[in-house]
Amino acid sequence: MRTGRHFLYNLLGAGLPLLLAIAAVPLIGRLAGYDRLGFLTIVWAAVGYLGFLDFGLSRVFARRVAVAAAAGQLPSEVAFLRSIARRLLVVCVALAALVGFALPARWLAGSNAAPSWLAEVQIAWWLLAASIPALVLSNLWRGAMEGREAFGVVNVFRVVMGLWTFGAPLLLLPFSATLPALVGGIVLGRWASLALHLGWCRRHLPWTAHLGEPAVHERRDALRHTLAEGASITVSGVVGPMMVVFDRFVLGAVGALGEVAFYAIPQEMVLRLLLVPSLLAGVLFPRLAVLARSDTRAGAELIDRATRVTVLMQLPVCLAIACLAQPLLSVWLGGGVAAPAAPILRWLLVGCIVNTAAQVPFAHLQASGRSWLTARFHLAELLPYGLALYWAVSNHGALGAAWIWSGRCAVDAALMLLATWSLDRHAVSRRLLATLILATAAAALAAVAVARAPAAGGLLLVLMAAFTAGAAGTALRRAEFLDLYRRVRALGPA
Repeated sequence: MRTGRHFLYNLLGAGLPLLLAIAAVPLIGRLAGYDRLGFLTIVWAAVGYLGFLDFGLSRVFARRVAVAAAAGQLPSEVAFLRSIARRLLVVCVALAALVGFALPARWLAGSNAAPSWLAEVQIAWWLLAASIPALVLSNLWRGAMEGREAFGVVNVFRVVMGLWTFGAPLLLLPFSATLPALVGGIVLGRWASLALHLGWCRRHLPWTAHLGEPAVHERRDALRHTLAEGASITVSGVVGPMMVVFDRFVLGAVGALGEVAFYAIPQEMVLRLLLVPSLLAGVLFPRLAVLARSDTRAGAELIDRATRVTVLMQLPVCLAIACLAQPLLSVWLGGGVAAPAAPILRWLLVGCIVNTAAQVPFAHLQASGRSWLTARFHLAELLPYGLALYWAVSNHGALGAAWIWSGRCAVDAALMLLATWSLDRHAVSRRLLATLILATAAAALAAVAVARAPAAGGLLLVLMAAFTAGAAGTALRRAEFLDLYRRVRALGPA
């Protein structure tokens, strides 16, 4: 498995659409209005969130395909997974109808919305609900592709669909700036994505294989076990992303959709940064699943090193953005948006650092069949987070939401690392803990210092660069650093 190359594929798959998003967001805001941009940020968040409503089976598909391929049992496994996908399609259609008609449009449009705006929001929401079957089944078969380590093709699809998600509204703006047109273009792309993923699987997996008589007899137990594992992953897949973007809905309910845009734009930047450790965890997931069965010590060492590396990758980027947040946002979106958004961005970056450290341990817990642990953690976080968020938004507005969001990320990372350490102490070394503490302290210091002295951002950036170099020396031994350098150059196997 060429981890470096696959990670690069994933990075390009996430990064190229981000470049278009940087240009598209301000243009859509100016041409369609910030109220429509505010709703589109909810749509973009919902597209990512609803994609997790696959009952945890995308990760189950990836783990089962990887293990079955290693054991030479792929044909019967694919036949079993196809039977699950057919059942899930029926559930998705019913779920789409429920989501489309259960939520009143007035909750999204505002209590004093004009009838024309209310109609736009209602139709757009129905269109978004119609994308649920495509989103879920695309994720399902993407999981099977990742189990076969087809990361190159997966990320070609990701680039195309990512570009379409932000590009479709831009292409449609000259013809119509209404929400049904803008959202309809995005939804059309989701159905095209399903066709692409399904087409690859039909060509490269043993698609025509059938379950034999013994398999038919035994598949009830396998189905029960698979659904139980998927249910645990679903809890994390639903609750985790909900806690990531729930603050936007709270802000929209307390304030207005225009205010959501000022908060959502910096949060989208931070969520895109979190794609880096998430993508690395996704690349490592099939290997972690195999090592959990064959070599737990090697798996623990991989978790520790991968987590340290991802934190070090994020640290200089987060510090640079924190120090230069005001001028960067001013150039990109204008001074009127930059002034309220810059402090929000700085505090969200603190959460970005600590959330980075949770990604690989989270993937490990699910790859080793302990998804029930991550589910319990997220359920335990939900109520305290909701109460704290409501209090913070009511008293401190969007900045308070940023504080609570980062605090919740810190709690989540602590729980994931503690659970991983309890399974194997080699997976969470002292170097990893020292790296995370230093990186978090640096991000918090940057948020406070630049807020007090905005003109000192450039000088602080130089100091933070020196600090990052020191943190790298603390996190990586010389041999590990040289090994990492060679692998990055060669993009060779981990």
